[in-house]
Amino acid sequence: KKYASFPVDLVVALGPPALDFIATYRDRIAPRSKIVFGLVSDPDLAEARLPAGDVAGIVSDYDVAKTLDLAVSLQPAARRIVVVSGSINYDKRLEEEARVALEPLAGRYEVIYLDDLRFDQVLEAVSRLPADSIVLILSYFADATGKRFVPREASGYIARAATAPSYGPYDVFIGLGVVGGYTDTFESTGIALGKLALDMLAGRAAPGGDMRNPEHAFRVDARQMARWGLSEANLPP
Repeated sequence: KKYASFPVDLVVALGPPALDFIATYRDRIAPRSKIVFGLVSDPDLAEARLPAGDVAGIVSDYDVAKTLDLAVSLQPAARRIVVVSGSINYDKRLEEEARVALEPLAGRYEVIYLDDLRFDQVLEAVSRLPADSIVLILSYFADATGKRFVPREASGYIARAATAPSYGPYDVFIGLGVVGGYTDTFESTGIALGKLALDMLAGRAAPGGDMRNPEHAFRVDARQMARWGLSEANLPP
């Protein structure tokens, strides 16, 4: 109703739920619009029902395996990996990716999953870990009771409670107690999306494509490196 007499030229869909929504309802809301999407990973894209026509996006790589590579490089004496994740479907899907990434490491490490727990139980569990542990914090939108969280804030509580270094695949976790991870940034995604949107409107971008965010890199917080006595000499390139 709001846009019935105000044609929409372009829709920017941020995240899998938004992309699914506009893919489902574009014909009713903005039938002639171009679609640009972002904050979507390869697994998200594989499950998306993209509409035909002018659709393009920026794919983010929330690389759990490379984040683990960082942790293992910085903690060569680690003996266990503790994976923390929330309880909604998106949280569980990222946990499944972590399980696949951890399969080659199963013989070298004890692997513990803190999932489907109350948040206070998670905090209690990470507060009693031996120092030779790696804490991998994934997305945390809700706990087992359905209590909702902002993943960035949840990561800070978990990292500050943990008695071992924490890592995560999102740059917004850095600065709240997490050592680091292999990430892009929301800022770089926004810049890339803005350029793509302008190119789509001007007819300079080919529809149907998806581009990688060029800003993926290993990122660490020097303060947390010092806190845990982690050596810069062990950082990957």
